[in-house]
Formats: sequence, structure tokens, C-alpha cells
Amino acid sequence: MRPVHLFASRNDFWIILSIAFILFCCFACTGISQPDQQIKEQASLYKKDMEVCVDGLCAEGLLVAPMRESYKISTKSKGVLDLFTFATCHREETSTEFSSGWFGLGGSKEFEGHYIPQKYVEAGIYCPIYLGGYNKKGMNSWGFIDFETPEATLKAVVICNGKTVGYNGVSVCQSKAGLMQAIAFQEPVTSNCVIKVDKVKNIDFEMPKGEHVCAFLGESGRLHRLTLFGYEKILIRD
Repeated sequence: MRPVHLFASRNDFWIILSIAFILFCCFACTGISQPDQQIKEQASLYKKDMEVCVDGLCAEGLLVAPMRESYKISTKSKGVLDLFTFATCHREETSTEFSSGWFGLGGSKEFEGHYIPQKYVEAGIYCPIYLGGYNKKGMNSWGFIDFETPEATLKAVVICNGKTVGYNGVSVCQSKAGLMQAIAFQEPVTSNCVIKVDKVKNIDFEMPKGEHVCAFLGESGRLHRLTLFGYEKILIRD
């Protein structure tokens, strides 16, 4: 008798695990806190304003990058930093001297490094990057990078904070909490996260406070993942 294989490959297993995790996060309707609890160090939720670039694709604060085996990541903070942190679901790297690993390019404001996701624990699954830049006087800066993953293939157009951007299957949106944003699909979708909808294509929603991850399930069975970050204040630096 031939053995029965539950999954065709390890890759299939991790895709299914990733889908299960996203659905758990969204249907439980909970916010997702950052690995090192960066924002909890301050009384208010501040806008992520670190300039983030992945293989030449750049954005302020939040960015989605295509899935690859390795990435060249560069960042630029608004102010001089005393500590730089790089965290995923698997690792955390920190630097204060900027002489090895992630190294300073512009007087402890600009940083660059290569990121190779570890197979089975980072690569091909939901495992975003949280970037933190810390200053002794509290002039901190943050960034967020998510990656396209095999289980999220439902395209969407996101209208966020004055910009309209098309995404393949993974999207991000940052605005001040309480402002109205929108996301549109080519087929009806259902979601029960902080955005609750049932079989609709065009969705208007109020930006919630803090960070939330939402999954939208289309009638075709395809998924879309949206990360929201609603800030309260913008940090003013000297």
C-alpha cells in the first residue's frame, strides 16, 4: 500500500500554515503588536516615517515587496539614531556602532544590508520586517516591510491617505486613525477582522487605531492580506 501524503511538499505545508495564521488573526479580530513592542514605549501612536527601500522600491513608513530569495534593504531615518533594530517573526538584529551587519551610510541616519529569509521560518510565509530607529532623546523612527506570499493572490486597489495603489495580493495602508480609507476588489469578498464585510467588492472603512492585519476571502477562494496602521500623532524632530 502506498503511503498517503497530506501535503505534496513542505512548501505546500507552509503555505497552508500561513493561510491558517492569517485567518486566525483576522477572524479573531485582534490587533497585531510589533515584536519588540516599539510603540508601547511612548504614550501615543506615532506615524511610521522611516524611508524604506527594497531592491530600489521605496516608500515612507510601510512597503510591500515582491517575494524573492534575497533582498537589498536600505533605510533612512528623519533624525540621528543611537540604536537600529531589524526584527522579523524569527530574528532580531540590533546595532549601536553600525560597523558590522547593518552599517551606517550617513552619520547614523542611513542604513543598508542584505536580508536572506530563512527557509521554513521566514521565506514564503507571513513574516514581515519591523525596522526601529531609536534616539536617546526620544526622536525615534519606524518602518515596516511586508512581502508578497504564495497564498495571497487576490488583487486589490487601495485608496489610502490620498494615494491610489494597486496590489497583487498583499497591501498596506497608513493614515491618521479615524480617517476614511477604501479598498476595491474585482470580485465579492468576505472578512471578519476589524473590517467586517460579507460578499462586497468596494469597501469604505474608518482607519482603526494601531496595527491590524486583515484577510479578505474572495468568491474564487483567493486571499488578500491588508496591514493597517492608524497613527495618532506625527513626531516632530529638531
